[in-house]
Amino acid sequence: MSRDKIIIEAPAIVMVRNKCRLQSEITYQGDKYNIFYEYDKKYADYICDETCDPFLLIMYATAIYIDADIVCKGPVTKQLYYQITHYHMPLLAASIDAYHVIDISAELVSEVPSDNLTNTAALFSAGVDSFYTLLGRLGKDDDAYNPITHLVFNNLGALTKELDTANVLFEEKVRRIAAIADGFQLELVAVNSNILEITSDLPGAVSSPDFYKNAGAVYGLKRLFGTCYWSSAGGIAPGAF
Repeated sequence: MSRDKIIIEAPAIVMVRNKCRLQSEITYQGDKYNIFYEYDKKYADYICDETCDPFLLIMYATAIYIDADIVCKGPVTKQLYYQITHYHMPLLAASIDAYHVIDISAELVSEVPSDNLTNTAALFSAGVDSFYTLLGRLGKDDDAYNPITHLVFNNLGALTKELDTANVLFEEKVRRIAAIADGFQLELVAVNSNILEITSDLPGAVSSPDFYKNAGAVYGLKRLFGTCYWSSAGGIAPGAF
């Protein structure tokens, strides 16, 4: 019996008031959703709509949990595809019974280069792990890594499973994190998303903002950064299924 398929259409950039969305129509369990990453419009020139990478990443945990293949109607970066299919997916499926090895169908292309290789982002929630990254790397330019220049805060399902409530909490937390960014003289990139339209009914281990969903938000703004840090106290474990 063939698996269900999640179909990811080629992404497009859509302007919505003072925001800029990277958006894809995603077919999931027979229904179509316009899923987006939403950035401030000042980042419009840095948004990468050449590949499906951000949306492959945002749907990845869902697909391997429900055992559905992914069909990307736009291209996917060769390196990302190889890392997922040859390393990450087999490791997760071997370690966690709830996850499956699936097929990912896409045209493979070379990586879109960054226009700002010296810009370094740190994914930041104002928790212990992200402060560890910030304080550990802040101002360090004496080795192979550039100092942190941006904090990135994403609304990808951590605050609640209810989308409207998540948006309200996101705006409140953006204001608090903006004050932290100002204190460290760093630029804050706040990224909103409506992925809870799809994931709200899934277990927390699937709907939570794992590192692939967070990576997807950064991939969408890939031209802005050369490096991105993400710290987490969590490891590969059975999760909250």
